[in-house]
Amino acid sequence: MKHQSLRVLLGAARRSLLEKYISIFAQAGFRVTDINFTYAVLGQALGFKADEDVLYLQEETETMQIVLFRGMAPESVRSLPAHHEQLETEIRRFLLFQGAQQQKLNLNRIIWSGNSHVEQLARELSDSNYEVTVEKAVLNNSLDSCQRIGQGGQSFEIAVMGYGMQISANQPRLNLWRQPDSEEMARQTYRKLVLLASVLFLCLNVTWLFFEHRLLLLQEEVKTLSGQGSQIEEQNKNQEALLAVWNKTNRPSDGVGEKLTQVRALSGSEFKIEQVIFKQGSLSVRGSAMNSQGVQTVLQALHTMGWENPALSSYKLDADNTIHFILSATMPAAFAGG
Repeated sequence: MKHQSLRVLLGAARRSLLEKYISIFAQAGFRVTDINFTYAVLGQALGFKADEDVLYLQEETETMQIVLFRGMAPESVRSLPAHHEQLETEIRRFLLFQGAQQQKLNLNRIIWSGNSHVEQLARELSDSNYEVTVEKAVLNNSLDSCQRIGQGGQSFEIAVMGYGMQISANQPRLNLWRQPDSEEMARQTYRKLVLLASVLFLCLNVTWLFFEHRLLLLQEEVKTLSGQGSQIEEQNKNQEALLAVWNKTNRPSDGVGEKLTQVRALSGSEFKIEQVIFKQGSLSVRGSAMNSQGVQTVLQALHTMGWENPALSSYKLDADNTIHFILSATMPAAFAGG
């Protein structure tokens, strides 16, 4: 055997446990035809980081699987026909919807698995955002034979091999026979820990009684000083309020006006800005677009100008496929400085 350290791992779940979950969907009117645990471990198998958002594209038997990962956990899964005429548009709508629903969604990577058609689709999706990188799905720290299996393009194979190697990396120790010496040592260690916990608990109780007595003495002393302390605290609050009002009154507004003019001047062939409203540090932009790419362009423009937390507040599609949208954002502290 070429790889002597190769291990085969098997995972299973009780049928009765799965039937409880299936019955919940059945009561809601859904019919469960398949149970797939692949995407639950796919993020770990591909080495996704906990603080990143990743879009995963996988072509399987005339079906395009679209999975949005937030960290290592799948946030949303959607299946589309692989040869759909508007496949790219549907994926952009999927991302636009997720961006409106999820706060602080920051798509950094697009991972693809399959043939050249999937790769081309991933690169077309990344053209509108230069910060997004496109990569092929690769198992981390895998053997050559595992990589060849992963090149087949099946997410199930990638998940199984990647998850198996992750568990094997921890070097699990099998205990297939009785080991009385180890068990006796474990029992002795447990008794010592119980004894140590009991002594620690007794010491903590004695210490608590001592400090409780000291606390009663300090409370009597605090009562004598509480009157003076309340007066000093009230004076400090009044001074802070006066200072805040003074700073707000003298704050220049030229910087905000210039930024609002830049937002109103936004123009493009795919969108039109109709109204800009600024009130109490919040920005509201109303407009229309020919497609979802136009809405994404305006969002990216607000982010580039320095507005914080740009997000989609309203989305309406007319009969002629014209999108009417409302975007919101907040004014950063840098604008207040002019």
